Formats: sequence, structure tokens, C-alpha cells
Amino acid sequence: MKAFRLPLMIVVSFCSLFLSAAENDSLPPEKWKPQDFLARVRNPPGRDSWASMKGSAQHRRDNARTVKAAIEMGIFFTPVRTLAQIRFNGNEIYTIGQSYGKDSATSVESKIPDGIKPQIGVYGITPEDLAMSFLYWEFLEEHAPETVRGQPCRVFTLISKDKSERVKVKISCEYFFPLQGEWFRKNEKEPFRKLEAAAFKKDNDYWFVSKLILSGRDWVTTIRFPDVAAGQFQGKLPAGLFAE
Repeated sequence: MKAFRLPLMIVVSFCSLFLSAAENDSLPPEKWKPQDFLARVRNPPGRDSWASMKGSAQHRRDNARTVKAAIEMGIFFTPVRTLAQIRFNGNEIYTIGQSYGKDSATSVESKIPDGIKPQIGVYGITPEDLAMSFLYWEFLEEHAPETVRGQPCRVFTLISKDKSERVKVKISCEYFFPLQGEWFRKNEKEPFRKLEAAAFKKDNDYWFVSKLILSGRDWVTTIRFPDVAAGQFQGKLPAGLFAE
């Protein structure tokens, strides 16, 4: 994880832009109030940039054959919101909007050809989770700190707006991004889905999560992004970042 020590990184789980803690903060992030720490996570600096990822998702379920599908993602970060598009299996398009601030909101739109049965859910993938919209859920409680892949993390439980799900998320104290997440349904003590950022890749001084593992009680999905690119927004987005 020491390779992360760069001024700027992009972490894709799907993808978010993060900076290290300001050097002149009076207290280390480990000592911040939970609400202040989460506010930094939810409102990272370094907007006005874009990212593109292309790769594949491989899904394996107990007593079933392994399946594989192409996945592409385009992301545009602005000072007020993130706009992301997921293109899955060649014919499914999901557009996610995530606004920041106190009144943050998540929107998801899908575009699937008539007669096509969506496959993204078969892989255990939800567009909102790849967009890290769970980070904007209501703070419920904080747990004892943990270390993940050599990174000190603060651990929080957040609850969805409709109170039907909780997520226990481990967030790096240095880079303010989640390394692991576990989802629980209402009143259940065992997670029904897990997420882990398992590998990272550098491109043009930006860092991406290049391998993401999602898993459930009898399945696992591995997402790999070997083809990544990113840059500062200079008035025009790269051609093909978003599908029409």
C-alpha cells in the first residue's frame, strides 16, 4: 500500500477521487469526530476530472458454471456531483448521479433493449454500490479501528434511508476511501454481500482500484479493469466516455 503515496489518486470501486489529509489539520484523522471524518470522505477535494475503465466481470456460483461479461465505466467529477455510467455485457447501460453535501441524493437510470433480460444483478453487482452511494447513508455507529492491507482504517456502520439495509465499511484514515464493505439486511447478523478493493494500478499519476471482489454466501464476482485512463477536465470530455 505504500505505493499510494501520491498527491492525487482515483480509487474505483466504481471510482472516487481522493486526496490525503491536509497537513495542517490540528488532529490526525483517527481522532476526528465520526461526522467530521465521514464529511471528508463524502466531500473529497480534487473535482473537475474524469476517469475511464474497461475490463470484465467474472462470476462464479456454487454448483454452476463460471460466466463472464464485459464492463466499462465512465465517470465525470464536478464540484457538486459525480456522474457515472456503467456499460455492462454490451447492452445494459446504467447512469448514476451522486450529489454531495448535506442534502446529497443518488439517482439511477437504466437503458436496456426491449426483450433483453438484465444480467448485472446475476453477477451480484448493483450500480449504486459501484458508485459508492452507500457512503452517503446515515451514520449509525463507529466500531474499533482495524487494519486492512496495511492501512489503518476507521470502521463505521451506516444505514440506508429506508432502514432496510446496513453497511459496515472500513475506510482508510490516510486516503479517506473504503477498502472493505459488508452489507446486512434488517435485523440479520451475517452479511449477505461483501466488497473488497483487492488491487491497484497507476495511470498518468492517478491510482485506480484495478481489481474489485464482490461476494455472497454462495458466490463471488471478480471485476478487473486492465484498461484505465484519467485526467483533468479541460472544457471537453473524451470521446466515448459516455454512451449516447
